Amino acid sequence: MVTRLIRDNDGQLRQHGVVDSAQIPQRKLNIMSGLHKKRLKLTTGPEKKFCFALQVLVWGSGGLLPFQREKVVHLSDILSRSLDFYFSICKLGVEIDGRSHRENIQAAKDEWTDRLFAEAGVKILRFSNDEVLESIHLVIDALLQNAIARHNWPPSCRLRLENIRRYAATAELWRDFCSRFLDFRSCQRSAKRERPTQHSSSAA
Repeated sequence: MVTRLIRDNDGQLRQHGVVDSAQIPQRKLNIMSGLHKKRLKLTTGPEKKFCFALQVLVWGSGGLLPFQREKVVHLSDILSRSLDFYFSICKLGVEIDGRSHRENIQAAKDEWTDRLFAEAGVKILRFSNDEVLESIHLVIDALLQNAIARHNWPPSCRLRLENIRRYAATAELWRDFCSRFLDFRSCQRSAKRERPTQHSSSAA
């Protein structure tokens, strides 16, 4: 993406926008790669629950909404941020915020970060740990609503995503949808276990 000059709080003009990693110094890429690996190991309970919900969503949509965990986005050659979840197809990021994000200083930092992402064409959705743990269906509904609005989907794909939103209407419907995903995954695993047996019997 072509970046543009924006005056920061210190009065200096700097490039902002989601830039190609080729423009980023290798030393910084190495540092961000190390932080990325550490953050992946520090996944919280709410993040795990949300990640499972996204797996259900990818399955239900037929792969229309692939996501990345702990995606490092370079906003300039000197400014990078790591997002908990990122959907590149609709330039949508999701942050799962703990209690520390309610504090004034952290809230101000989050607002500044969200503004920088917005200037780069990336929208950030923020959900609290409690929202994810207690009302995951509402979180998924908000995610789908934004994903549908932020991309020019073909009519058939848009219809498929809107149909999935119906399962996020209530907690009961979402649990049913998740159960269907678990049944599907269980059948897949059973089929994989049976394949070697079938091969060995035909060889005999």
